Amino acid sequence: MGWHVVLPVLLLVVLSALFGCSLPPEGSPEWYFNNADELASKGQYEEAIEEYTRVIEANATTTTKAKAYINRAAAYIALEYYDEAIADCTEAVALDPERASAYTSRATAYYAKGEYEVTIIDCIRAISIDPYNAYAYFNRGLAYKGLDMKTEAISDFEESIALTDNLQLHERATHEIETLTEEETTEEAD
Repeated sequence: MGWHVVLPVLLLVVLSALFGCSLPPEGSPEWYFNNADELASKGQYEEAIEEYTRVIEANATTTTKAKAYINRAAAYIALEYYDEAIADCTEAVALDPERASAYTSRATAYYAKGEYEVTIIDCIRAISIDPYNAYAYFNRGLAYKGLDMKTEAISDFEESIALTDNLQLHERATHEIETLTEEETTEEAD
């Protein structure tokens, strides 16, 4: 399983934890939301997408709908439906332009499509909203790496490490730094 699958799932878990702990009434948008999160955490992305769609189509609050779009996007990313993920994140941004996770998730989808410049733009937006967003720095680092901007990539991976307490993200960023450092060393030796 690649980083582009693991990262959205981790993002989904974090967003779910922030959503709340009380049990909502059965059939409510929040109830569908919780069901969707549980399905996604089990890797049942198609089913999770259906539940997030119920939230979006229900009489949910703007905040809940924005979160549903973002989490549905994460499920789409896990299934490699990047255009659908981008569309959902764009809807989330329209509902709540100050939600950094919408830009971070959209950046993940753009990166998976090889659209590095747009990835960087969305990461910059996410960082401007939340300067402690380790995932935005990591995604921007990946985009810089894709553009062969090694110094910028290493700097962003280092920032991601400094900001995260997520072991998987820390290990992935460390690996990226090591890979880029080895490449630079090899290029200098040639």
